[in-house]
Amino acid sequence: MTERTSDMNMNFLPDVGMSHPFDVALRGYDRRQVDDWLASRESEIAALRHERETAADRIAMLEQRLEELHVELQTAQRQVAEFEPSYAGLGARVENILRLAEEEAMSLRTEAAAHGDRVRAAAEDDGMRWAVANDRGAEAATLDYATRGQPETFAISPSGVVVATKLGPVSVKLLDRMVEYGRRAA
Repeated sequence: MTERTSDMNMNFLPDVGMSHPFDVALRGYDRRQVDDWLASRESEIAALRHERETAADRIAMLEQRLEELHVELQTAQRQVAEFEPSYAGLGARVENILRLAEEEAMSLRTEAAAHGDRVRAAAEDDGMRWAVANDRGAEAATLDYATRGQPETFAISPSGVVVATKLGPVSVKLLDRMVEYGRRAA
């Protein structure tokens, strides 16, 4: 063998002797060392497969538990939504009083919602574009805002006489006409 072919063989497999610390025997590597090394690799592979299977089983178990918890949550949410209080343990008279109070509260809520709808519809029909608040006794608006009803606009002449009034919204054009009317009335 020439020096050149010897170098080619060494360059072709430069790290074979480095990757596995086998002793060179008469024909190749020491068979016992190779067998021991292969056995240890097979043992590692078997252990890793077992770990993978164990992890897969755990994942499947956790996914099943997650699904069970999801069903429990949906059931609990449905029960909360459908919950009706029971007054059975409080005695017949107290149970009747509380049930009547609950029915009256429901009736008042329904009536208030219907009244609010009617007020909003009337305000819309009258062309009102401001916030509408129902104050049956006019107490809150009178105390808080010093008002007694819907918005009012007054045109007062230079002599202090009210010459025109407008209930509801006012445009710039209408204000100009009211001012002009007030000037003429003076």
